[in-house]
Amino acid sequence: KTVQYEMPKNGNVNISIYNIKGELVEKLVDGYKNIGKYSIQWNPQNMSSGQYFYHISVDGFVQTKKMVLLK
Repeated sequence: KTVQYEMPKNGNVNISIYNIKGELVEKLVDGYKNIGKYSIQWNPQNMSSGQYFYHISVDGFVQTKKMVLLK
């Protein structure tokens, strides 16, 4: 799975994956990024099929999106 995001300004970004129970599965990004477009690969080898959520937080902007993992 690929998660793509764009930084309209420099800032701290956090992208985390959660399972359907709201438990943190993995942190994909946690640090400072410059302006630009980015993509990060999530390699869920040890995860079972099902619904997951990725949570993006960038200097006050917060967004959560659902994704489905099929194996």
